[in-house]
Amino acid sequence: MYIFNLLKEFNIWRKVRAVALENKEKLEEAGFRVDWVGRIYTVINLPEEVVNQPFSREGYVLMRLREYDNLFLNMGIADYISPELVDLEEAEAYLLILSPDNDYIKFWPFMFSVLKTTGLIIGLRLIYLLISRYWNSLISFWNWLT
Repeated sequence: MYIFNLLKEFNIWRKVRAVALENKEKLEEAGFRVDWVGRIYTVINLPEEVVNQPFSREGYVLMRLREYDNLFLNMGIADYISPELVDLEEAEAYLLILSPDNDYIKFWPFMFSVLKTTGLIIGLRLIYLLISRYWNSLISFWNWLT
C-alpha cells in the first residue's frame, strides 16, 4: 500500500538527514555541503580533456564520486543515497546532489492516495448505511430465496 511505502521512505529520508547533519564537518572537509533538507551536494569541475568529450562528462563525475564511497559507507548511508547530476554548462561543471530516493514523497501521488482512500471509506460507509437501514428487508428476501 502507498501509506506503508510513504512511511518507509520518510523514515529513510529522516535517517539520512540526521546522519548528514551529524557528520556535516566530515562532509565539508571532503568538499560537500549539506542543506536543511538533508541533501548532500558539491560541484565537480570538469578538466579540459573531459569538456571536449561530451560522452565522458557524466562518467567522469560518477568516477569522482567513487572516491567518496568509503566516506558514505562509514556513515552508513551509502545504500540509501542516489546521485542526481545537474549540468552547469556556463561553468563547465556538474552539480552533484546526493539524496535518498523520493518516489512516494511527492504531492500528486500523495493526493491520489488520499482521494482513493477517501472514496473507499465513503463507499464502505454507504454500504454500511444501506445494510443497516434495510436489514429486515434483506433478511426477509433471503428467507424468501431459500
